[in-house]
This record gives sequence, structure tokens and C-alpha cells, in this order.
Amino acid sequence: ALARLDEYDQRTGVNSLPGLRAQILWALGREEEAEASVREAFALSPRPDRAATLLAEIFKGRVKPEEAVEILEAAEDLGPWDSWQLGRLHLELGNLERARENLEVAATAPHLVAARNDLAHVMALQGEDLDRAVELARGVKSAMPDDAAVADTLGFVYLKKGLLEPAAFEFRYAIELARVQGLQVADYHYHLGLALQGLGRSAEARVAFDEALRIEPDHEAAK
Repeated sequence: ALARLDEYDQRTGVNSLPGLRAQILWALGREEEAEASVREAFALSPRPDRAATLLAEIFKGRVKPEEAVEILEAAEDLGPWDSWQLGRLHLELGNLERARENLEVAATAPHLVAARNDLAHVMALQGEDLDRAVELARGVKSAMPDDAAVADTLGFVYLKKGLLEPAAFEFRYAIELARVQGLQVADYHYHLGLALQGLGRSAEARVAFDEALRIEPDHEAAK
């Protein structure tokens, strides 16, 4: 693919498709070149048009979320998809207010169900509008019933609302869905531990926290 793109650029005399070049270079593991190409793509046309996904992936993979945020916020005409990527970057950086602003925009797109899941998660982290967060998270679970992350978000919203038994149920469901997919996620066990601790079931909570640390020994919250 890269050879064909090089041939095309040699015939035209311009680097006409830097966004596509960035995707190919990233797939080849040539990270620095991919980053340079995606920067060039945004310099030529600061309209993301889903290039935000690649941008977020490259900068996250290179531990540069702040730079990804800077480029996206300077872009023109952010659509719902791009706002979703920007919101997720802000969430990664702990900027909850900025994350929510962008996720609110993304959540208006009917097809971006996962954006509504992220929005519910941010609202739970903020401890705000929890009734709406429950409604959002339940709607997402209806649309994506077999997604472990979705079940975890619904459980987390329940946890923040003080609905501990439903929260524990959702966390166990998330753990089971992940297990079926061959995955182990420390956060799911940690969240289960919080729910069990709140229910006064300390011995079971300790088992959950221990399991989180077995999966991810450096999980500070579980420690």
C-alpha cells in the first residue's frame, strides 16, 4: 500500500494524501513518520472528518494526549465523531468538564451509542445528574447488551447513586462478559469490591480487590 502511494505521489509531484499515509505508516509501526504525516494532514485541512480517530490513536500510543487535544481544539467544524474523540482525550487527562462538553455534542448523534456510554461515565465521576446518567447507561445497555464496558458503566452509575445491589450485579455481569471474551479487566473487580464494601460484605470485597491486583499489580486504587 505504501509503495502504491509513493508511486502516486511521484507521478503527481505532491504529497496529496498525508492522512492515508499516516494510517499506513502507523500500521507498519513507523510511529514518528505517522505522527509527522497526521500533523501534515491537519495543516493542509484542519477539518478532522474522522481523522480524529487516527490522531487520538497515534498520540495516545505515543503518550501525547495533550498534543492531540491541542490539534483537535484548533480544528474547524468538529462533528459528533470528532467531539467524541476529543471528549475521550479530555477524560484521559482528567478534564471532566471539558470531556463532558464534547461528549454532550457527540451524544446527540444517534449512531454514536458508545459516546452516550462515555457521557454517563463522566456524569457518574462528577456525581452530577445521576438520574439522567442512569437513563443514558440503561439505554446504552439495551443497545449493546453484550458489551462488558457498558455493563461496567451502568454498574458504576448505580454505585454513585447508592444502588449497591444492582451495581454489584452489573459488575459481575461485566466480569463474566469479559471472561467469555478471554479478557480480564482489573477495574471491573475493583468496582465490584467497592459495591461489596458498601454493602458491608468486607470479606468478599477483599477478594475482589485482591483479584484486581492479581490482574494489575500497580492498580493504586485497589491497593
